[in-house]
Amino acid sequence: MITYEFKAKGKIEQYRKIDEAIRAFQFIRNKAIRFWMDNRG
Repeated sequence: MITYEFKAKGKIEQYRKIDEAIRAFQFIRNKAIRFWMDNRG
């Protein structure tokens, strides 16, 4: 897994949007993993 780390300077609204995108990504990733675990061979 590739992880990128950076320091960002922005406005509160920008941080909220970034947090929302991270939460959406984690939700989709968790759903994909759960689907994979439930439907293995």
